[in-house]
Amino acid sequence: MMYGILLNDTIILNGQNVANGIILAIDSNSNYKWSFVGQNSYDPITSATFLGDTILASINVTSFQVDTVSFGSHKYKTNNKTFQESVLLMLNSNNGNVIGLKHNSGTQSQYSVSYSVAANKDFMAIGGKFDKKMTFSGTTNYMESVSKSSGFTNSDNYFALFDRQGNFICEDFLYT
Repeated sequence: MMYGILLNDTIILNGQNVANGIILAIDSNSNYKWSFVGQNSYDPITSATFLGDTILASINVTSFQVDTVSFGSHKYKTNNKTFQESVLLMLNSNNGNVIGLKHNSGTQSQYSVSYSVAANKDFMAIGGKFDKKMTFSGTTNYMESVSKSSGFTNSDNYFALFDRQGNFICEDFLYT
């Protein structure tokens, strides 16, 4: 049986501080099996869970310009108006290979922060907070953060739900 240890650490890469999330796979005899380390400028892992042969992790990716974000062989381009995005990453728990990812897209210099991930045999979900407009649906049908006062910054909680094959089901937000 595979057990995991989740770390968020700073790695020195090419003489620069790079903050990456790390997932270590440790078996039931406490033997090291494999590790996964993000390679982007800032991509800490905020939450992760095992489910069968899959590890699901929620990650925050920071980019101050249009950039290519990569996790294993899976890549996407950031939005030039977004400076932090949430990612739902799926790893094969037997070898640490990336088997899929879902990321939000946004508008209006927005950010999203992922806080948790959950899954069962049928569904997987990611949740966190965001400001401005964002979506996990892959369309331009953005959720919009609500503000009742001009004296406050928009910031609301969101969740996005997918089936276990990664197909988008729904998303919503809670005005806070």
